[in-house]
Amino acid sequence: MATTRNGKAIIFSLDALTKSKTECEDTRELFIDLSASQFPYLHKHLSMSEIQKLVETSLIVFNACVEQTVIRNNQSPSFSVIAERALSTALKRPAYDVEVAEVAHVLSRMLDITISRRHTACLIALQRSGYMLGLVANSPLSASNLADDLENVGIVKRFETIITSSDSGVFKPNENIFRLAIESMSCDERDVIIVGSNLERDIAPVEHFKSAKVFINNYKKRQRMPKGVLRISSLEELPYLNLDRLIKTRRR
Repeated sequence: MATTRNGKAIIFSLDALTKSKTECEDTRELFIDLSASQFPYLHKHLSMSEIQKLVETSLIVFNACVEQTVIRNNQSPSFSVIAERALSTALKRPAYDVEVAEVAHVLSRMLDITISRRHTACLIALQRSGYMLGLVANSPLSASNLADDLENVGIVKRFETIITSSDSGVFKPNENIFRLAIESMSCDERDVIIVGSNLERDIAPVEHFKSAKVFINNYKKRQRMPKGVLRISSLEELPYLNLDRLIKTRRR
């Protein structure tokens, strides 16, 4: 990941970058299509029917934890932690990291993360202009799994930090997931621009932050903007804005 530090940062929500909506709290709507080739280590010890059952059960437990987290506003264990415990029970021994990774990687194959060349060019331009870039996502994927997917589309090195709900145990619209991203980059929140494409999930939770906020709304229907939120119609507009001035305005 990028290592340049100068105190200024832009934090994106994942859906603000991707071609299709990929953020989700749980896995209820995700389709599972498993084959033995996806489990070269685990299939040595468990049959495919056992692996299928283990994955499905782990997802059910994960979804239940997420539901309670959202209702009670507390923290949830990651999918990897749940999978590790399920594997240890099934194998009757501590699960190896590679076995846990095979189960956790199922989620990566269930999500389609695609970023256009134009959006990639925007990230490059913003980084070259002196901004650290961060990413926040409601996702069952861990940051490392999400980083692998971003590596596949060639942009993981653009990000200084990646915070997912799976790792942090908190979900947007909980403001703490944004605070974790800001703290991980050692930034003053007044030197941060938060960019999102979902008003209720990405912008409303940080309305009281001293950070600048940019809402991407490419729909014809205009939504009423909270005070102090800049609306743009496309991510491609962002590099052409006077971002330093936007930050200075929030510092007044």
